Amino acid sequence: MPPLERLSTPDLLAAIEATAAELGVQIALEGYPATRPTPETRERDA
Repeated sequence: MPPLERLSTPDLLAAIEATAAELGVQIALEGYPATRPTPETRERDA
């Protein structure tokens, strides 16, 4: 994805993260702050 000054579609980010989780791969989205842990990620990362 090319660099963007602003991304106003949170659904796109959610889809990227969900796909990565489904595939079991780690991704790094530059310029995107880390999300807060959720119960699902706490269980997964424990």
